[in-house]
Amino acid sequence: MFGAALPNRRAGAFALACWLALGVPAAACPDDFPIEAVVAGVDERLELTLEDGRRLVLAGVAAAKDSHLAAEARARLAGWLSGLPVSFRPLAAEADRWGRLPVRMVADAPLAEPDAPRLDVAAALVEAGLARFRPSLLLGACRHGLLAAEARARLEGVGLWRDPAHAIVSARDRAALAAAAGDELIVEGRVTRVGEARFRTYLNFGPIRGQDFSVTILKRNRARFDKMGVSLSSLAGRRIRVRGVLETRFGPQIEIASPAEMEILDAPGAASAGSGDDAAK
Repeated sequence: MFGAALPNRRAGAFALACWLALGVPAAACPDDFPIEAVVAGVDERLELTLEDGRRLVLAGVAAAKDSHLAAEARARLAGWLSGLPVSFRPLAAEADRWGRLPVRMVADAPLAEPDAPRLDVAAALVEAGLARFRPSLLLGACRHGLLAAEARARLEGVGLWRDPAHAIVSARDRAALAAAAGDELIVEGRVTRVGEARFRTYLNFGPIRGQDFSVTILKRNRARFDKMGVSLSSLAGRRIRVRGVLETRFGPQIEIASPAEMEILDAPGAASAGSGDDAAK
């Protein structure tokens, strides 16, 4: 239903490339899923309801913006999981304010052999191009597998990646940025300067503030970067990729709150997966 899993060697190479591109060691992602349950239904946001009434949200997954693709994703996920026993790992002690518990989940692949490994449900959706990666600090090291799955989908042009509206936008493409105010984008480019203001840090991608793209980090969020070993001042000259809502009131910019919303693409020895800004290298 979601395509055969890639051979281990190829999948491992993509995952390693993403780990290196983030500039961090390939930390372990827990692979135990202690809670068993049966899925009763899937809604249009790809959130799951269990037979016992609990509601789950797959961490790291964002439904496609296109309504037709979102409907297809829901139908395919419901066709796969409804009535099926699954195993999941909660990523928070309590449900969020909407009553959803964020989880990682595995399930038997459709028509799987009895001893076949179970599939990571979120990664299967993302790799099929039926959903995008959504940054989340709750994922920890497990984000790398989802980034690798998204890179494969993007390179193969499947699902939502067939639509140019979902393409990675170059930080130097002023016209594309000007047309995308309020949209959730993935933007990639090279940081030309790191600036400090009273309440925020700016990662500038060009010489003209207010016209060139920038990434902003509020002062209160800097501690998250420091805690995870990401020095903002060292990002000048680095090629990075960020994702978030594009604001244009003071020039095209995306505000990020944690390193989970950023990829460093030219860390030593890194191999970028699916770059959208080759000209910026």
